[in-house]
Amino acid sequence: DLFRPLDADKVQIGEGSQDRMVGDDTRLPAVVAEEVLGRSFLARAMGSIDAPEEAELLEASLMVLVNKVLAAGRTKPGQAEVVRRGALYATATLSLGLETVSRSDLGRAREALRSISLQRMFRVGYTVTTKLARLAQALAPRSLTAASPAKELVAGLCSPRPLFSRAADEPPVIGLRPYESVADLRRAGEILAGLTLRIALVEGLGVDVVAMGQAPEPRPNLDDHIRTALVRAVVGGDLRGEALSQAELTKLRDHGIVDGLLTPAARKAGHAAIRARLGAAQLTASGAVLDKLVDAWLNDLEGILGGVKDTQIDPRYVEGLLVEVRRS
Repeated sequence: DLFRPLDADKVQIGEGSQDRMVGDDTRLPAVVAEEVLGRSFLARAMGSIDAPEEAELLEASLMVLVNKVLAAGRTKPGQAEVVRRGALYATATLSLGLETVSRSDLGRAREALRSISLQRMFRVGYTVTTKLARLAQALAPRSLTAASPAKELVAGLCSPRPLFSRAADEPPVIGLRPYESVADLRRAGEILAGLTLRIALVEGLGVDVVAMGQAPEPRPNLDDHIRTALVRAVVGGDLRGEALSQAELTKLRDHGIVDGLLTPAARKAGHAAIRARLGAAQLTASGAVLDKLVDAWLNDLEGILGGVKDTQIDPRYVEGLLVEVRRS
């Protein structure tokens, strides 16, 4: 029942489902209190409740919720680290559900804590992560050659209980953590939207991304294919993903780059080529999201070729592009 889906529109502030029982000891154990303090929205909402009896009831209800999460994970008493992780998951998911129900408004969150059971808000938090997880599961077979953080984000969402890859944190670090805020959902949604566009563009270049994911390393990632096609497009060619010839590399370097930077005309051509390809495939994307992606690919081209001064560009030292290698 704790992990049964519950949509936010089925939960109303003032509905009267709040927890009403209080245990013998209402004090939060240190491990749980630490995790509450780590969830800024939940901590601020709980801290805004001044009445001692309300605060005690809320802490008791939170302990019940944490114990249910631990029981669902078949946690054995005495496993301190497992208890800490269970408390982390329970409080993070509750904080996400509370923020979702209250629409990130602290006053509404205070009233939600007074009138909605914590278990119901936990279920809301869990449900919004499962919606992202379904999209990630659909993308997973075609995301094996995605770059970081998309690849790690998809893997985390495909966990038995969806988790946030810390590769998507800013700054990125190694590991996983629970989703705990609406900002996490936005960040994950933006990355998945970008991954969806990448897959569509690469498949539009004729690449079987599922088969490519089964190829042995080293293998090109999704962005390698797109950058390769853009090398041609920014100097007036077609958006094609075949390996680049020496002549195509030097053409971009000599005619599309000045002082290490792509010319305004080259950047404009790159954006136009990507938009035209998506339009031909009847795909739409947020202008801000798409512009950010294309600018990143174009910036990569500057980094790859902008500083090369040699008459002939040695393909062995060109990373991030598919380049023909002549064999003697």
